[in-house]
Amino acid sequence: GICKALNISCFSVLQPVLSNRKAPVGEIEITNYRTQEDGGINQAARRFYSEVKSAATQLQNDNYHFIDLSELPNNPKYINLPLFYDFGHTGFYTGEIIGREMAAEVQRVRRLVAKRSQQ
Repeated sequence: GICKALNISCFSVLQPVLSNRKAPVGEIEITNYRTQEDGGINQAARRFYSEVKSAATQLQNDNYHFIDLSELPNNPKYINLPLFYDFGHTGFYTGEIIGREMAAEVQRVRRLVAKRSQQ
């Protein structure tokens, strides 16, 4: 692919969505989660996310990296915070949380790649 051809690091990120949240928090999340559950959206989203994770993980190499943030809402640090106001749109502070976690993961991957290239 283009990442390998240009010898650059590319990252794909699987964003968190309400359907993957194990315990919705607050009235808005709970109401939307139940509506999605009744409509079969949660089940379809979980199946889709499972398929994407599997495929993207297999594609990883030194130039292409996959970051899975789909379980972020279930992280003990954020389990009590209402993060969503619908299926995938997040609240005021959630972008900062996602950005911080994404940056930490990019840094972790870069350290691993650098370590491998030194061996």
